[in-house]
Amino acid sequence: MSPMSASTALEQQAASSEEGVVPAGAMIGGRFQIDAPLGSGGMGVVYAATDTVIGRRVAVKVLHKIDPKTRLRFEREARAASSVSSRHVVAVHDFGTDEVHGLYMVMERLLGVSLGDRLAVDTRFSAHEAAHIALQIAEALQAAHDAGVSTPAT
Repeated sequence: MSPMSASTALEQQAASSEEGVVPAGAMIGGRFQIDAPLGSGGMGVVYAATDTVIGRRVAVKVLHKIDPKTRLRFEREARAASSVSSRHVVAVHDFGTDEVHGLYMVMERLLGVSLGDRLAVDTRFSAHEAAHIALQIAEALQAAHDAGVSTPAT
């Protein structure tokens, strides 16, 4: 793979900052190729991507804005999330700063329907379903506790 030319990098950066999205085909961190957006939130956008080194499908979170406080919070979140090992917590594979697109976090790419999407369609759960969901949440919280992850004092 050839290195990106300076003009191409500047064009991608301009497109990214004007539209707030990273274009399909763009590279993040020199190895993660963006496929398509998966969702967005207050801090950034999550993209479906491919790790071009090992061929793994991943999700890449890219932040909208970067200031010192946001950078610190993001790095703390990435380190904390990467320390938790549970089938109920998404695995963090990498994080860093891309010269063109800024701060990013690489996570395992999950397939399926989120709890939020499920609740948007149907807010009723059977007692068995509710207990099953609550147990998974409790196991995830226990894994975070075991890893020493806690909410910082405000």
